Amino acid sequence: MAGILDLETFAHFFDTVHWMRSDGCVLLIDCWLSAAQNKFTQYIEKYSQLAIGEMMFTRIRPAICKRLSRLISQRLPIPTLWHMELTSFEECKKFLAAQSTRFAARRALELELQEQLSHSDVSMLPGYCWVCRGVRAFLYDHKYSNGSDVNWRERLVCPQCQLNNRLRLTAKILDHSVGTGNPRIYMTEQVTALAKHVSRLYASTIKSEYLGPDHSPGAINSRGIRHEDITALSFSDAAFDFVLSFDVLEHVPAYKVALKEFARVLKPGGKVLMTVPFILLHESNVVRAIFDGEKGEIHHLLPPELHGDPIDPSAGVLCYYHFGWELLNDFYSNGFSNVALHIYWSLEFGHIGHEQIVIEATK
Repeated sequence: MAGILDLETFAHFFDTVHWMRSDGCVLLIDCWLSAAQNKFTQYIEKYSQLAIGEMMFTRIRPAICKRLSRLISQRLPIPTLWHMELTSFEECKKFLAAQSTRFAARRALELELQEQLSHSDVSMLPGYCWVCRGVRAFLYDHKYSNGSDVNWRERLVCPQCQLNNRLRLTAKILDHSVGTGNPRIYMTEQVTALAKHVSRLYASTIKSEYLGPDHSPGAINSRGIRHEDITALSFSDAAFDFVLSFDVLEHVPAYKVALKEFARVLKPGGKVLMTVPFILLHESNVVRAIFDGEKGEIHHLLPPELHGDPIDPSAGVLCYYHFGWELLNDFYSNGFSNVALHIYWSLEFGHIGHEQIVIEATK
C-alpha cells in the first residue's frame, strides 16, 4: 500500500481502502475515514481540492460512480432515509431522550468528518443524489459557518445539480408529497436552482421573489421575476394545491400574517411544505430582531444574522427568527388543521448534520 496514488488509479485506491475494512457491510464513509486513518491524507487532500474544478469530475467521475455503485449493490446494506414524524414538543423531548445513543453516534461521526477539513479547505462525502439519480461526491467546507463547525445544512453540495444538503432533501420530499399529475403550486422563490428543478417537474408552478416595497403584488420586472409579498399575496382564495416555502419565513417580521395568507390561497386539504431554521429542543421561537413598522426601524435583540439573497448575492437578508415548537401552534391559529414536523437523516444520501427538518401543514 506504499506509494503515491494519482487520479488515474482511483479505482485501485478505493479497492485498497475497502480491503482495509473488509467486513462486508461497511458504510461508504468508513472507506474514506479509513483512508485518512491510514495516512492517505495527502491523496485525500489532493482529491478534495481538485473536486472544485470541472477537470476532476471530467476525468474521474465515471470511476467514482462505477466504483461506488458496485459497492452499494454488492457490499453495502440497502441505503435508507431515516425519518420520524413529530407533532408536539413533549413528544419530541421523549423521543430524543429515548434515542440519545443513536444521536450521539451521529454527532461523533459528523465530528470525525469535520476534522478532515484540518487537512484541506474542502472535503467530500460520497453519496446518492436524488435529483441527479446517481452517486456523487458531495462537497463540504467552512462556507456559511462560524469558521470551525461545518454548516452541514447548507453544504454537501452536489457538483452536478448544485443543490446542497437541505435542497436535495427538499427535492426528495416534493417527489413524495406532491407526486405526479398537474397540481396547482405556488413557490416563494424563483431564481434558485431548486426553483428551476421544481419547474422542470411541474411546469405550471407559479414562482416569485420579494423585490422590495416599491413593487406591486404580482408585478413582473424586466428580468421576468414576479414580485410577491407573502404577507399580502396577489392570488385569489383557494387557488393552489400546494404552497412551497423553503427558508423564507424567518426573514418575514410578520410571519403569522404570511401563514394566514398561505391558508387563504390554499384549497381545502391543500398543503404547505416548508423549511425554516428550527431548534428541536426549543418550545418558543428565538426572536433575533424586531421590525418597527411605524418608524421603519429594526431593533436587534441578538447579533445580526444575514442569509444569502438570491436576487442580490453580494448582499444578504436579515434573519428575524430561529423557530421552535411555537411555530406549529401558529399554523393552527392561522387556518391549518394538521401540522407535523418531519425529521430526516441519512449518511448514504448525504443528509447529515443535526437532523434535517421539513414542516408539513394541511389546511
